[in-house]
Amino acid sequence: MSTYYTNLSQQYSIKLQLIDQSVKQWEKCQGIAFDYSGSIMVSTEKNDIKVWSFLNGTIKIQNTLYGHTDQAQCLVLAIGLNEWICSQPYQQHTDYVIFILLNSNEDLLFSGSFDKSNKVWKVDLNQNKLKFLYSLNNHNNDVVSLSLNESENLLVSCAKGYNQIIIWERKEEGKFEFQYFVTQPFQEYGHKIKFIKENQFILITNANQIDKIFIFERIEGVFQVNQSKTIHLMTNNKIYDEYHFPIIYNKVRGLIVLRYKMFIYILKEFNDGKYNIVDQLSCATYSIYGTITNNGQYLVYWYNKNQGYSIYELLNK
Repeated sequence: MSTYYTNLSQQYSIKLQLIDQSVKQWEKCQGIAFDYSGSIMVSTEKNDIKVWSFLNGTIKIQNTLYGHTDQAQCLVLAIGLNEWICSQPYQQHTDYVIFILLNSNEDLLFSGSFDKSNKVWKVDLNQNKLKFLYSLNNHNNDVVSLSLNESENLLVSCAKGYNQIIIWERKEEGKFEFQYFVTQPFQEYGHKIKFIKENQFILITNANQIDKIFIFERIEGVFQVNQSKTIHLMTNNKIYDEYHFPIIYNKVRGLIVLRYKMFIYILKEFNDGKYNIVDQLSCATYSIYGTITNNGQYLVYWYNKNQGYSIYELLNK
């Protein structure tokens, strides 16, 4: 851990303990997701979805799901699903879908795409169907990340390009509408974005020169950067970040998990309202794709150096 994090209080510390690295997968995995119980893990392998059982930090292959005709980019799992039936394909987007987001009621799905749009879908899990509702089209470049706030009345999305962070608000009739572009105090585009609180989200850029996490807070009705809460990451001006492996916030343990360039960082909020890094992993590559279980106990990721899955337990020190 870097010297500027050594003064962290013991009560906040998390230790990442390696459990297993024995399960190999030679083809790239670009997305991993867990069911609510943490007993089922799904991951991508080119066009296919692999289904695993997960128990005490070990995975065992159970099934492979076929149906996609191109690389699967992202995954989301609904609560209580225990059987797998392939639906018809839904083709509203005209380019890769990079990010999908399910609301807490599991009746709305948001998808962000390289076609510069966000799409909103009605979800019927009982019938295994989606119904396209409408499109959010104010971005002028590839959409790479989406997030809902706690009350789910605000949606934030970011796209490639300067000043491409948009706030969308849900109106009385339930439809999300464009509100404004968030002003950026930096020139690089937002790459990953995540609401942590009702009126606070964090953002990482794609810059090779800006190795920071920015905290945006709602002040007088408008989201803007709180410079005093900016988090400095390990400096590496030779590479750019990669847009897969979205930012994860685990409310159960109050943890933020994110991959930036060649590192996986674990952050917690301190009593002063600032976030600090409490542990980090160096993976010696930016080709890292993973997530954590819903109880915040295990981290699982695939990376190309190992050509397989690494499983860590997040222990309180």
